[in-house]
Amino acid sequence: MIARPLTLLLLGALVGAPALLLGQTHGSAATLDGRVTDSGGQPIALATVSISELSREVFTAPDGAFRFVHVPRGRYTLVVRRPGYAPIVRDLAVAGSGTVSITLTATPFDIEPLTVTATRAPIATAASPLPVATLGGEQLRRAQGVSLAQVLEGLPGLRTLSTGAQIGKPVIRGLSGARVLVLENGSRLEDYSWSDEDGPSVETGFVRRVEVIRGPASVLYGPDALGGVVNVISEQLPDAAGGAGFVRNGFTLSGASNNAELGAAARVEGARGRLGWRVAAVGRHAASLHTPAGELDNTGFGAVNGEGSAVLRGARGAVTLRVVQYGGEFKLLEANGPPPPPSPDSATAGRQDTGPERKLSDQRVQLAAERYAGPWRLEARGQYQRHSLIEVSDDTVPGGGGAVGESTAFDLLLQTTAVDLLAQHAAGERLRGTLGISGLAQWNDARGRIPLVPDARVTSAAAFAFEQLALGKWSLLAGAPTATPRWAARRRRAGTGPGRPMPASCGARSRCWQ
Repeated sequence: MIARPLTLLLLGALVGAPALLLGQTHGSAATLDGRVTDSGGQPIALATVSISELSREVFTAPDGAFRFVHVPRGRYTLVVRRPGYAPIVRDLAVAGSGTVSITLTATPFDIEPLTVTATRAPIATAASPLPVATLGGEQLRRAQGVSLAQVLEGLPGLRTLSTGAQIGKPVIRGLSGARVLVLENGSRLEDYSWSDEDGPSVETGFVRRVEVIRGPASVLYGPDALGGVVNVISEQLPDAAGGAGFVRNGFTLSGASNNAELGAAARVEGARGRLGWRVAAVGRHAASLHTPAGELDNTGFGAVNGEGSAVLRGARGAVTLRVVQYGGEFKLLEANGPPPPPSPDSATAGRQDTGPERKLSDQRVQLAAERYAGPWRLEARGQYQRHSLIEVSDDTVPGGGGAVGESTAFDLLLQTTAVDLLAQHAAGERLRGTLGISGLAQWNDARGRIPLVPDARVTSAAAFAFEQLALGKWSLLAGAPTATPRWAARRRRAGTGPGRPMPASCGARSRCWQ
């Protein structure tokens, strides 16, 4: 079933409205120049300088200089990083063209200085009102794999509830599945992770960093965030920064010896004028796992994932389009399945990979737009997600003399359309806040011989407010959400059952000292 055309039309209208405001001259924008040096005054080349709210990033020249052009007037968070130096986070007010000087201090530690998940707006990690852990840089590059949960297991306070090495869900403070919300660039990911054989559909090879909130975050993200939030943040798209256009590419090979895993990744990206774009793909294949006691039959997998994204930047905002494909076939170790068929080769008898297979296919289309209007930053995000989960198992064929054949145990299709509208404001240097509304429409279609999930429709709407007041070394934070989800189970061959509303509201407040 295709998502309702009316819902998609509404999604396009809500998300596309800010894009209509991009067609303006650059007269209302400014140019930001700067220079990065060390504590001795020597220039630092190849430092990464980014404006978090604009998702724009440049590198410093050999003389330490950098430049951002067409920067809308407003308040921003400037982040400067360079391996071997402590990162800098600076609150910056852009009222016109100007210059800024940054001094980095040498350090052997690599610490993520910023989080965008704890308050739905950029904030220094040390000032976060919620406990935040971050995985990025070289640590993420070494740990990347097809399972997000397995990658995050190295962070303090996180564990994995897994079925094999490729299927898993993050566990935060003993909660997992539907009690831990997974986001991708702020957009929620839906799946069947309440079951043993599904998890977040995220390819970590495309990820810049992963932010994790350990503990309840229901004020900002709703009741699904009771255990915590995992926000996967993609690499920023290239920016020509007012210079000449360019195209660059990269290729990566990886492998693992235990299961003869081989992975290959390729990326092509470029920028020209106001447009930046990227196309990337990752392929992985592995045989069965091995233990000291021998091989674990039917534990191999194959996956092909890819994404394409583009951004169009204007004088007072930007529009970003992203298309993602995640999928593959993952074999599942089964303790009490039917015996493997006999093989004429006695050396391999009983050792074929037989057993259930999980076939996963997840496609997402994400559209985001933002606009700056004085002290306000208006943001709209929309996403359509199609998540298919099929399990094929080996069963004895009736009347087949003990022959074993494949059959579809269940065939689940989950389609979700979600919209988020946010308004962030800054009143001077002390008061900041976010106002937001969100809506979600979801359809589940279940097929197969095992009625694992009923056919159902879910709709929900929510609103929240979150404010932060800085008083010297103290920060006062308060927030309040309200939500009204509604679900209806669809009776087979009998239409749709009556909907059941479930209103909910809560509030929170906290104090932080830095």
